[in-house]
Amino acid sequence: RNLRVLESRDGSTTTQTRVKENGYYICVDPSKTYFSGRLHSQRTMTHKAILKFRERFQRPLTVFDPYAGVGPSMAYLYTDSDLTECVYVNDMNPETRNLLEINMNAFDRKRNSNGTYVVKTMDARLLVSSLPETRSMADVLLVNLPHDGIKHLPDLLPLLSNGQAMLCGWAIIEKSETESFMKSLKATLSEGGREVESKSLDIVKGFSATKAMVRYECVLFSKTNR
Repeated sequence: RNLRVLESRDGSTTTQTRVKENGYYICVDPSKTYFSGRLHSQRTMTHKAILKFRERFQRPLTVFDPYAGVGPSMAYLYTDSDLTECVYVNDMNPETRNLLEINMNAFDRKRNSNGTYVVKTMDARLLVSSLPETRSMADVLLVNLPHDGIKHLPDLLPLLSNGQAMLCGWAIIEKSETESFMKSLKATLSEGGREVESKSLDIVKGFSATKAMVRYECVLFSKTNR
């Protein structure tokens, strides 16, 4: 956003600041990076869903957030030592790098036990090819790219564990096409070698007169490891 500072308490002209969400401070800079406080309910919902998924395991999870922005979802996920052990956060916008590292360092200090986080700033579609060790690592994959996330899925699915894994994403679709959207999503997952155990779709908010932002959630298995 093209912002101009009119006045500040200390005379500073920086647009970098902190917001408080769910008891956590998140470093943001609206002139350089995207952040929406209105999506806090989505982050809470995702946290609850992953907590439920965690009950299937005898260990903390590995979570990938390839479109992390400044990392607000990690305020909920990475600070929970019982829920996550390793997270990968990435955003193609190079301006997020410093803010992501500041936030992840702060979240790391909130943990009750040691964890591992990796910060990247690259095209998410290149994660597997650029970082071969990430193949089949993710227990949970977040795809918070509403306009293009579905198109990116073929390049992201190799990140998912060969066992059971959770996919949680957001998309902008026609309000009248929820059923066809889910069929198309299932076909994309099948082409990527994934079998759907369960799936859900919820409307987050209206986007226009005919379109809506939706949240989809799927529990998946690799077809070869069912």
